Amino acid sequence: MFLAASNFFEVLKLYGPLPDELEEKIKYSKWKAADLLKREQTLPTLSGSFPPEMTKSAAEIHDSLQIPDHLPAGYKPSTGDADPKLLDQAEKYSRQAISAIQFEDVKAAIGCLEKALRTLKSIKN
Repeated sequence: MFLAASNFFEVLKLYGPLPDELEEKIKYSKWKAADLLKREQTLPTLSGSFPPEMTKSAAEIHDSLQIPDHLPAGYKPSTGDADPKLLDQAEKYSRQAISAIQFEDVKAAIGCLEKALRTLKSIKN
């Protein structure tokens, strides 16, 4: 989930520069994803979903992440007060956007990202 979040925020850069707060969240997401991968050391396999040449090991994914050595100074994780249903909905739209990007469907990807942003903006933290 943390890797998906960092990918989502990276895609948002297509619309222009991100606020420093989001840049910090990207760094945290990558750091947390790498931390979890270090603990797991293996990725769950999807039974025959991808040909072997398309699968990556946890180490390869970890190496491809540009991970900061430490959390950004002054980073404060969210208090978790947000409505879980809205967060789930935003995550669903983000995953759909990533899927659309993988199929090079730019129009659908933009639509899904816009829905995700509207959902996230509706959350009052």
